[in-house]
Amino acid sequence: MRSIQEPKQSPIAIGTRWTLKSSILGEERQILVRVPTGHDTCEQAYPVLYLLDGEDTLFHSASGVIAHLSEWEDHLPEMIVVGIRNTDRTRDMLPTAVTLPNGRRHGGGADAFLEFIANELIPFVEETYRAGPYRMLCGTSASALTVVYEYLSQMIGFSAYLASSPTLDWDERLVFRMIENQASSELSTDAPLVMFAGGHDQGSIADDCKAFNKLLLELEPGSPRVSYRVYDVEGHCPFEGFRDGLLWLMKDWRVSEECIDQGIDAVSEHFESLRLTHGFNISIRSYEEAAHRWASRGRIDDAILWLKQGRAIYPKSADLAFGLALCFIRDKQEDAAGILLADAIASGLEDPRLSQLLERVSA
Repeated sequence: MRSIQEPKQSPIAIGTRWTLKSSILGEERQILVRVPTGHDTCEQAYPVLYLLDGEDTLFHSASGVIAHLSEWEDHLPEMIVVGIRNTDRTRDMLPTAVTLPNGRRHGGGADAFLEFIANELIPFVEETYRAGPYRMLCGTSASALTVVYEYLSQMIGFSAYLASSPTLDWDERLVFRMIENQASSELSTDAPLVMFAGGHDQGSIADDCKAFNKLLLELEPGSPRVSYRVYDVEGHCPFEGFRDGLLWLMKDWRVSEECIDQGIDAVSEHFESLRLTHGFNISIRSYEEAAHRWASRGRIDDAILWLKQGRAIYPKSADLAFGLALCFIRDKQEDAAGILLADAIASGLEDPRLSQLLERVSA
């Protein structure tokens, strides 16, 4: 009877847990951080998503969606995810304090919490990781109210906002009054805001979101910067809205077929425009995706040149080395493929595909 070998195991890690001591809040705060797979292979900077209510489950879910949409489907730029775990949630997420029937004061700590994010958390992230200037703030339920409050008050000023089922009725509809009391008829930010709720959401959340969206659009008729959607069959904080919201915010990221047909200069201009306006850099997946689309059209020279540019930016990427070698082979440049593969392996790139392909071209 054949004996079964002892199975091997190794831990799976999707991020890093940090504990920061906040002098502003007077307590320690736990932060979860997930970086793109290419973070350690180049000098590029990345957009950052700051996730309120960043407990393990939501952090894992959000990180997974972002990884899939950016590193697999190329619908988003690769980005850093920062989850902020709660200590006293109602204190931090509710902008104003309200006295309850039992006499207790409830809420009122959002300004201090946002100050912590602005003056302690963001500087830590930018000192520790390659964080670019594009920052998004995302929250759910009470923390989505914090997102809307920051959107209106601009204590920090994020590049984009996502609010999932925000509790906009807090303190006699505080955020409605913030808009109505504005001295001017314009919002104080050009940043886009995404709001979404479930058709079977809690209390009046869906109706309040609809009314708030109407008020924003009355303030700026036809504004392309505000998106609101109700998911009819969903309940509180529909997670599908997070995915759709990201895609809406980044709708200009993916290169169009027309741009691909125009060639490398047009594609380069597309990403340069994104870099100048948002700080986005071309990701490994974007280099792979555009090269694949050119190769499928028989434009192998464009694919090779594009992947060479990617290799110059991401010299430690085994994916780009493998893709370029395949293009060389398709272009009947087996010698060039062999040299590339040998150099990649010698430089320390560990990917069995590289050695297997080298054996094939050397045979």
